[in-house]
Amino acid sequence: MARKEAGFERKPARYAKKMVAIICVSDGSGLKTRAMRLAALLANDRYSHREHAYLMSARRADLFEKLFNSDYDACYIEKFLETPDGKEITVTQYERSLRK
Repeated sequence: MARKEAGFERKPARYAKKMVAIICVSDGSGLKTRAMRLAALLANDRYSHREHAYLMSARRADLFEKLFNSDYDACYIEKFLETPDGKEITVTQYERSLRK
């Protein structure tokens, strides 16, 4: 499931058992890309310098891909998602809406 052209790549983590590494590709501007912001929020800022990736469970990685493909953005400082129409919701609110 490599999606390097889309701004990230998903691989099994090498040094963390049962975890997935989301490797985000930089755009060279020095700022975090949308993929980096979403990964930081969903991984609770768990970044591994050894793997150069955000580490999260497989379920969270699936959620990350779903949000990224649906054009969601994130504010990892204030811990909320920004929907494509500009509303601010938390990750928990989004997960609850999926269960309905």
